[in-house]
Formats: sequence, structure tokens, C-alpha cells
Amino acid sequence: MSKVVFLDRDGVLNYDRKNFIKTPQEFILYPYTVTSLAKLKKAGFKLFIITNQSGVGRGIITMENLNLIHNKLFLTFTSFGVYIDDIYVCPHHPKAGCICRKPSTFMYQKALSEHNLLPSVCYCIGDRPSDIEAGNRMGYPTFLVLTGKGRRWVNFICNKTKPNYIVPTLAEAVEEILNLNGRE
Repeated sequence: MSKVVFLDRDGVLNYDRKNFIKTPQEFILYPYTVTSLAKLKKAGFKLFIITNQSGVGRGIITMENLNLIHNKLFLTFTSFGVYIDDIYVCPHHPKAGCICRKPSTFMYQKALSEHNLLPSVCYCIGDRPSDIEAGNRMGYPTFLVLTGKGRRWVNFICNKTKPNYIVPTLAEAVEEILNLNGRE
């Protein structure tokens, strides 16, 4: 049995941009991201990033640049001793009709299957309706962070797709998760 946290990327781990993050230079983590994830790893959680990156499908960013951004993400985290277990990306245009785009649970189920996990404890953290809906569909407690697009979507989400928790940032989501799990 494993403890797992599924994290959205843009607006949760890093500053979001109106016109997509297109280069590693535009990818900037929030100041609390590394320390927050380090707390989860220390408590025994596996960490998976589940992200829609429609900029690829829209022709705004190349897969090569997306891979460079993710390499920067992994190198930054590992330089601080924080290891992300895996990242799953839907690169498709929102109108492509793919099976992987959140709020589909495909990427979540794929992560669990590929890593042979049957989580005893699992949480989802995101800043958009699709993140909350996917987490709810999986049956996991969901955290809406008010960073990124979270503040913009909070009223819509609360009226349509209810998160279990609404918190200002990833740092508070992590503290709540640790409190719920007895700070193991």
C-alpha cells in the first residue's frame, strides 16, 4: 500500500503564464514548492505530476521544449533531494477528443498501473475545474489552490464541482495533508 499525491503543474507548482510556458526560462517554481514537496516525500508519499499541456496541440510549444521544461523541473527537484515519481502529460488540443485530457482519469489510472500502486491514502491538488473533477472521479480528496487559475475558478468550482479543501497555496495543502495523516 502506498501514499500518493497527484499534482497539477502550472499554477500549483510554478507560476502560470497567460500565453503558456514555452521555454525552460519561463518555468519558475513558487518559492515554497521544493520545501513543500520535500515534506511529502519525507512522510513517505509518492508524487505524480498530472498535467494538461494543450500548448503542444495548439502549436504554441514544441514537445522538445516541453521536455526541456520537465528536465529543468526534475533537475531542480533532485538537486534538493526531492524525487518526483513520474510525470504524465496530455499534449492534445482541448477539442482533439483524446482519452487522456483531464478531467479524464486516464493519466491517474495509468500512473497507478505503471507503478503497480494500490494507494491506501491519495490526494489530488489542482487549480482548475478539470483537476478537481478528475480527483473527485477517482474518489480522492481534492485540494483547490488559489494560486494560478484557482482564484479565478473558485466560485465556479464550488458551485459545480466541489473540492474537499480550498487553500491559498500548495504549502497549505501539504500542511493539511500531513495533518490528516498524523505527520507520519
